[in-house]
Amino acid sequence: MKYLELYDNTKTYISPIGELFTPEEVGRRYALINSGLPIVIETDSSHTIFGGYGLLSQYKDMYNIDDTLSDEEAIVKIQELANAPQPEPEPTAEERIASAMEFQNLMLL
Repeated sequence: MKYLELYDNTKTYISPIGELFTPEEVGRRYALINSGLPIVIETDSSHTIFGGYGLLSQYKDMYNIDDTLSDEEAIVKIQELANAPQPEPEPTAEERIASAMEFQNLMLL
């Protein structure tokens, strides 16, 4: 499950390999975070792991989110879309033909 939160430059995270990511360390490693733009952090259910980051506008474009939503509402909507189950793929023409032929063979027995 993907969890997202707005970065506020006050929280300390833990990297996936166990390093401590203080706000100073995050700013040093990822210069974009200090840009003043709304940054989204990908994290875990306890909101302690730093799994990655991106601009909120990127996420809005990727998931086709309306710009009139507030940042918090947009993040909730993005989480819903990101964690939604993937639809079952439609069978290909070859799979449908194979299924029909298999059914015909079974009916001839």
